[in-house]
Amino acid sequence: MTTNRLKAKVDAYIKQYVTAAPQNQIYYVTGHSRGGVIGNLLAKEMIDSYSQSKVFSYTFATPNNTTASSATDTQYKGSLVS
Repeated sequence: MTTNRLKAKVDAYIKQYVTAAPQNQIYYVTGHSRGGVIGNLLAKEMIDSYSQSKVFSYTFATPNNTTASSATDTQYKGSLVS
Protein backbone atom coordinates (compact mmCIF):
# COMPACT_ATOMS: atom_id res chain seq x y z
CA MET A 1 0.00 0.00 0.00
CA THR A 2 1.26 3.48 -0.86
CA THR A 3 0.61 4.75 2.65
CA ASN A 4 2.91 2.09 4.14
CA ARG A 5 5.73 2.98 1.73
CA LEU A 6 5.31 6.67 2.50
CA LYS A 7 5.20 6.01 6.26
CA ALA A 8 8.49 4.08 5.96
CA LYS A 9 10.07 7.08 4.19
CA VAL A 10 8.75 9.48 6.83
CA ASP A 11 10.05 7.24 9.62
CA ALA A 12 13.49 7.09 7.96
CA TYR A 13 13.55 10.88 7.55
CA ILE A 14 12.58 11.41 11.19
CA LYS A 15 15.22 8.96 12.37
CA GLN A 16 17.92 10.71 10.35
CA TYR A 17 17.03 14.39 10.79
CA VAL A 18 14.84 14.89 13.87
CA THR A 19 17.01 15.26 16.94
CA ALA A 20 14.20 15.43 19.51
CA ALA A 21 12.04 12.44 20.35
CA PRO A 22 9.64 11.81 17.42
CA GLN A 23 6.83 11.33 19.92
CA ASN A 24 7.00 14.97 21.10
CA GLN A 25 6.79 16.75 17.76
CA ILE A 26 4.14 18.50 15.70
CA TYR A 27 3.60 17.06 12.24
CA TYR A 28 1.62 18.53 9.35
CA VAL A 29 0.42 16.36 6.48
CA THR A 30 -1.27 17.81 3.42
CA GLY A 31 -2.57 16.61 0.10
CA HIS A 32 -5.01 17.23 -2.70
CA SER A 33 -7.41 14.75 -4.27
CA ARG A 34 -5.72 11.31 -4.30
CA GLY A 35 -2.81 12.81 -2.38
CA GLY A 36 -5.37 13.91 0.20
CA VAL A 37 -6.51 10.33 0.68
CA ILE A 38 -2.93 9.22 1.22
CA GLY A 39 -2.35 12.21 3.50
CA ASN A 40 -5.31 11.30 5.70
CA LEU A 41 -4.24 7.67 5.91
CA LEU A 42 -0.64 8.69 6.65
CA ALA A 43 -1.83 11.03 9.41
CA LYS A 44 -3.80 8.15 10.94
CA GLU A 45 -0.71 5.94 10.92
CA MET A 46 1.38 8.72 12.45
CA ILE A 47 -1.20 9.29 15.20
CA ASP A 48 -1.06 5.58 15.99
CA SER A 49 2.78 5.47 15.93
CA TYR A 50 3.63 8.73 17.67
CA SER A 51 0.99 8.84 20.38
CA GLN A 52 2.39 11.90 22.18
CA SER A 53 2.77 13.93 19.00
CA LYS A 54 0.31 16.32 17.47
CA VAL A 55 -0.52 15.38 13.89
CA PHE A 56 -2.53 17.70 11.69
CA SER A 57 -3.88 16.65 8.31
CA TYR A 58 -4.99 19.35 5.88
CA THR A 59 -6.47 17.87 2.73
CA PHE A 60 -8.38 19.37 -0.17
CA ALA A 61 -10.94 17.84 -2.55
CA THR A 62 -10.42 14.50 -0.82
CA PRO A 63 -12.64 11.54 -1.64
CA ASN A 64 -14.02 9.44 1.20
CA ASN A 65 -11.26 6.99 2.08
CA THR A 66 -12.71 4.78 4.80
CA THR A 67 -15.86 3.17 6.05
CA ALA A 68 -14.21 1.90 9.25
CA SER A 69 -16.20 2.62 12.37
CA SER A 70 -12.95 3.53 14.16
CA ALA A 71 -12.62 6.59 11.90
CA THR A 72 -14.84 8.50 14.31
CA ASP A 73 -12.74 7.64 17.39
CA THR A 74 -11.75 10.60 19.55
CA GLN A 75 -8.05 10.30 18.71
CA TYR A 76 -8.81 11.02 15.03
CA LYS A 77 -11.18 13.93 15.61
CA GLY A 78 -10.37 17.24 14.08
CA SER A 79 -12.06 20.33 12.81
CA LEU A 80 -13.59 20.60 9.38
CA VAL A 81 -13.03 23.84 7.51
CA SER A 82 -15.47 24.67 4.77
